[in-house]
Amino acid sequence: MNEPSPSNYPLKGIQEFDPRLTVVNIVAIAQLNQFVNLEKLVHKTGLAYDPTVYRCAYLKDERTWSKVIIFATGKMISAGTNRLDNARFDLEPADLLVPNWRAW
Repeated sequence: MNEPSPSNYPLKGIQEFDPRLTVVNIVAIAQLNQFVNLEKLVHKTGLAYDPTVYRCAYLKDERTWSKVIIFATGKMISAGTNRLDNARFDLEPADLLVPNWRAW
């Protein structure tokens, strides 16, 4: 019988694999398949963009569990949750706002 390995073991059952393991931070990545005009984000509620500090925008408001980082390439990163469903939930508000941010 094959022993489960961390690479093929479900995240929510990780403690069954090894009770010493605890999930404390999940990083999830999403691709929007379009470029995003970060300059349009300056006045959006819950969004922060300062190109002099970093070349991305941050989404953090009462809807999100973590901070979502949004890049002009359309890539998004959710970092800071300890549950996979919360990371997915955090990426959805950003995805819904994107049609207004398209880079033309």
